[in-house]
Amino acid sequence: MAFHSVLPIVNLQVKFLSKFGVQLIHFNPKKNQFASTSSTFRNQIKKWIVPITVWIIFLNGCHAIFFREDVSKKFVELFTLAAATGNVAVWKVLGHPDPFVSCMNMMLDFEKNGTHRLGFLLLHDDVFLSSWKLGVRVCGWSALSISAFVPFGMMLICFYDPSLPPFLGSVLPLWNEHTNLATKFVHIAVNLWQTWAIYCFGFTFCLTVGQILFGTLLSVTMNITALIRSLKHHATKITIVQVNFFQQVEILVSHLNLCFRPAVLPGILLYAVSVNIFCIYLTVSTKFDIQEHVGNAIFPFMAIETAVALLGFGLVAGLANKRSTACTQNMKRTVTRTDVVLKKIVNGLAPIKVRFGNNFIEVTTPLVTTAFCAKSTVRLLLLD
Repeated sequence: MAFHSVLPIVNLQVKFLSKFGVQLIHFNPKKNQFASTSSTFRNQIKKWIVPITVWIIFLNGCHAIFFREDVSKKFVELFTLAAATGNVAVWKVLGHPDPFVSCMNMMLDFEKNGTHRLGFLLLHDDVFLSSWKLGVRVCGWSALSISAFVPFGMMLICFYDPSLPPFLGSVLPLWNEHTNLATKFVHIAVNLWQTWAIYCFGFTFCLTVGQILFGTLLSVTMNITALIRSLKHHATKITIVQVNFFQQVEILVSHLNLCFRPAVLPGILLYAVSVNIFCIYLTVSTKFDIQEHVGNAIFPFMAIETAVALLGFGLVAGLANKRSTACTQNMKRTVTRTDVVLKKIVNGLAPIKVRFGNNFIEVTTPLVTTAFCAKSTVRLLLLD
């Protein structure tokens, strides 16, 4: 099934994170389940050091924005903004990984034991499954690549200019030809600590967004699509198996909302929208010289990355809502009046909604976010 196809990438992502000393989750191949790693005191301290380091970078960036005139403000503003919004998701996952582990295990158990009950060959058709598996793998490999190369690029920027805000080297004495050996050693130690924290931050953030969120949503949309085609295949009658199948998908999305709705998904969306507006504005602005600093080259890439993420996430979550709405309407039309119990169950079904805060994502959400980003960028350019 779709989510099973991304398991090797998730395991690789988790192993990379464990190589940096943070034991978050592990996969048990015998039980075919994930489990939270037993938190020793040392491991718990490391989990807290990562978000605290990012918050220190955020505070240092705020100080540089408001009180320093000798730095590249645009570069500082971008990373300060990204650190604040991205750290919301990372802090939640590092501090309380159990709900996210349960979400993945529910998805694995559903694909293993629940899908064959539908009795429709589409869920076992290689042509149908291959396109969805490809989408899940693209999300998984993209997240893995970003989590590996983006922190590496930031590390190169840190060593190229150790005193560049908002990075922690900017709070130390300047590194120049007159710097003594002790100061150089402190700079190297701080940069290595900062690089470790940024790598752990990147792996955790991409694991949460790329594998857990996108992987689960794509699998949910695939199963809803298969159920719609199953209803068309049995156009004259629905069965309790089909209704139970839809209810199981509802439970999966409810648990997904439990994990992501309060803070993680709003943080991810705020990160993507704000970084997208800021990076597009800087990329096309005539008053901004992208060759002013080597770190400025990251702006066009982050603009493209966040635009693709917003469109992809909005499309998948909106498609799940749209197709589940069509599915429930089809069931309510098809159910017979004589089967009173089944009719009551079907009338109680509701469309699937991926929620963030008090809102949910529908099929028009990508257009709304794109329009908002475009309007905000144009306003910034007119004020420039």
